[in-house]
Amino acid sequence: MKVDDFFVNAVRQIEYEDKYTDDEERFGINRLVTKTGGVEFVKLYSDTKYKPHIHDRASAKFIFLVGEGEVLLDDEVHPFIPGTIIDVLAGVMHGFNLREETIFLSVQSNPIQDRETGEIDIRYE
Repeated sequence: MKVDDFFVNAVRQIEYEDKYTDDEERFGINRLVTKTGGVEFVKLYSDTKYKPHIHDRASAKFIFLVGEGEVLLDDEVHPFIPGTIIDVLAGVMHGFNLREETIFLSVQSNPIQDRETGEIDIRYE
């Protein structure tokens, strides 16, 4: 088995909890809590259309591990493949166009889901 195959298989075998946005967009998540922010493995499914959205309090660095597609940042399109790193600042509208199932690591400055209230820092325009 090639090293890349081993890596992809390892990332795909992480246990993801399926969740849904208010618009019934399915995504998988495995969240690691940090004191001030968060680290999440995020799985996006190729059969789901993801609407652009904004996080007002959380900036993030996306590190793409599996999959290919595009990240939309405001009016700009940024292609990604495994190894691509994209910064998403708080207040920037972002979304995804996928060519295949995608898994990325999201390292966040503030948690997207408030640990005390459960409120999710997400809005659509």
